[in-house]
Amino acid sequence: MNSVLLLYIGRQMIARAGILLLAMSALLMLFDLMSQSEDILAFHDDVFQPLWIYATLRFPSVLVMATPIALLLGALSVISRMVQYSEMIAMRAAGFPLYRIAAIFMMIAFVFSVPQFIIANFVVPGDSVTMEKWRSVDYQGKPFKQKNKTAYEPMQSIWFKKGDSLFYVEEASADGEYLRGLKYIKRDKNGAFEHYIQAEDALYANGDWRLINVREPDFGRTGDAAQDDAANIQLADNGEIFDLPLEPSIFAYGSQTQKKDVTQFGVQDLIGKRNYIIAQGKPGYVHTIWLAQKITSPLTNFIMILIAMPMALKLSRRGSLSSFSFILTLSGFLYFISDRMLFTLGESGQLPAIVSVMAMPLIALMIISWLALMQDRR
Repeated sequence: MNSVLLLYIGRQMIARAGILLLAMSALLMLFDLMSQSEDILAFHDDVFQPLWIYATLRFPSVLVMATPIALLLGALSVISRMVQYSEMIAMRAAGFPLYRIAAIFMMIAFVFSVPQFIIANFVVPGDSVTMEKWRSVDYQGKPFKQKNKTAYEPMQSIWFKKGDSLFYVEEASADGEYLRGLKYIKRDKNGAFEHYIQAEDALYANGDWRLINVREPDFGRTGDAAQDDAANIQLADNGEIFDLPLEPSIFAYGSQTQKKDVTQFGVQDLIGKRNYIIAQGKPGYVHTIWLAQKITSPLTNFIMILIAMPMALKLSRRGSLSSFSFILTLSGFLYFISDRMLFTLGESGQLPAIVSVMAMPLIALMIISWLALMQDRR
């Protein structure tokens, strides 16, 4: 009986939620193209190709964003139909409690959550980085994904802070173990200079940094000599070991455009890469929130299914189903918006990480339980 019911509900749910997902994604994609078309086409004579490229890069993220709402609307559509034709009453009379019916819908949500998680963590990050590169040149030319990165693919030059130290790196290998054009500025607790070291190259091996052609500017000199490299104090020529508070993992993304936004990271990128986020000048809690958001993002799909469940306890009355369905749909949208608002507040440091990630699911569970209890008493 369970397998028959799963097949019966699953076919309807997958068909309706799938159609809604594609329709909503296409509509959102159309609006996005309309808002960006002027910038995209500014340096292109051809109209179709740049718009198609933009759509293919943007569509996966739109698909991920639309999945929870499509599941909510699909579940409401299937459940309201079953209530309207008294199928839900018959199922409950046959001994199927609400939690077993909800479990079937949860299984369908899991079917949608797996590809959503894969797309969000393995497709969207690469597309977002490629889009950022293309946007940085005003959508000129054709963007491309560099799938097979070499060990010494150059990274964009960057200044960053780590503790009381400032670093500048002109180029870095993809594994972060080779640096070119390194500058290291060490300050004391009062902010005064302790060291200012320049090195042409830096190699990381056996847990140590080996710097080549190292110089320290002599700020005691005056005139033109102070600005002349020849006036710098030569510290080392042929690979002396220096104790630098620097980890190669900071440069583990050999890319001409650094990853700076949560959409440009997959969960596999964030695990163990806390230093990389901190090197961009972001607080450590940002890494915690980003990682938690990536891991818990499929939870929204299951919350949306639970939001639709009180509909199964509704009696089929003219006008009552449509009004109750509207209330539940509105509740789903409010949850979706509130969840992202809390994430933004947590990202900016105005809320603790655990609150920004878990507050809305817990609140939603309490409200859904209350709605189901009140509906069951009627």
